[in-house]
Amino acid sequence: ENSSKWYMVKKPESSESVEHYFMVQCIADEIRHYTENVLTYSSFGPDITFQVPKKENPEEYEWYAIEVETGTQLKTPGELQQKAAKNNIDFKYKEWWFVVTDKSMKSGYEKLGTTFTRTEIKEKIGGLFR
Repeated sequence: ENSSKWYMVKKPESSESVEHYFMVQCIADEIRHYTENVLTYSSFGPDITFQVPKKENPEEYEWYAIEVETGTQLKTPGELQQKAAKNNIDFKYKEWWFVVTDKSMKSGYEKLGTTFTRTEIKEKIGGLFR
């Protein structure tokens, strides 16, 4: 019996850092514990969007979005503000959040939107589905 194992190695988009890609995949996997309705984008739209059933009517859904940030955009505050503004006016999201890969960056992002660390987002996601 041939017991060789196959592994699929996914590669990030060229414009995306490995750290960013890895974090997006980890968060998306976490959300998939609760729902299959998860989308990850690379260049347009938020990094992750997902659906959560409404508590009062589980047949209906609300969309949430997550922007994963490695800190590079703190150097280009204009771009970051644009991203935040775009998400703020996009009414299809009930809520959207930044998730920072390094908790020391949290305060820099909090000025523009609700910001979580990796451990905090895990709890936040779990709470949405309870």
